[in-house]
Amino acid sequence: VISGKELLTLSGHTDWVLDVTFSPDGTCLATASRDKTARVWDINSGKVKGIFKHEKGIFGVAFSPDGMSLATASEDETAKIWDIASGNLTWSLSDHTERVNSVVFSPDGMRLATASKDKTVKIWDAKSGELLDDLADHTAEVIDVAFSPDGEYLVTAGQDNIKVWNNRPPRERLLTLSGHSSWVESVAFSRDGKRLATGSKDGTAKVWNFEDIGSRREWLTLAGHTNRILKVAFSPNGTRLATASRDGLCK
Repeated sequence: VISGKELLTLSGHTDWVLDVTFSPDGTCLATASRDKTARVWDINSGKVKGIFKHEKGIFGVAFSPDGMSLATASEDETAKIWDIASGNLTWSLSDHTERVNSVVFSPDGMRLATASKDKTVKIWDAKSGELLDDLADHTAEVIDVAFSPDGEYLVTAGQDNIKVWNNRPPRERLLTLSGHSSWVESVAFSRDGKRLATGSKDGTAKVWNFEDIGSRREWLTLAGHTNRILKVAFSPNGTRLATASRDGLCK
């Protein structure tokens, strides 16, 4: 990153790569593709450590906090949890009725959240595969989901708006964040949990104050893109925000 020099090209996918994430220890990279596979790569050698298959394209991928498991979200209406070392399927989660867009583990690794085109977010027990909760308050496709770093809150976002939920049963919607003029493609917390970033089809990213959840305060609007923002990500120290857009630019 310091030099900007390309270190590796990871070749193997045969269609669009739709998601990418580092393992918690930084030694591996997982990629999700429309070619119906997710791959885990060794970032030192560039070699594939595992290939994980769905019946249709894979839209999202996430490592468990301990780095032992991989979760995948697919157009085949399922999410799956895999054991990375053996390549074996641990659980197939199949209660969604449309494409699963996003998947994320809770910070303690005990829960998995999935966001779907079927307008729902589902919470699963990551150890047993049991469906624990069905959050059906959205009125349109849900595109992304994120746990707060302390695991207390869940944020869901999609073609209607952004919703903040209490993550302790019974899970209840605490508030709705309104401000974008079109649907939201991506949500991300800063590592300290004090800020929430959202990226939208309206071409803007917003940063929300999350220290006082009741304030619903929009802290910043970043309006430098000319097309939809597909992904937002905080730097580890929370002082920088990266945005990736359909206008071909990252900022």
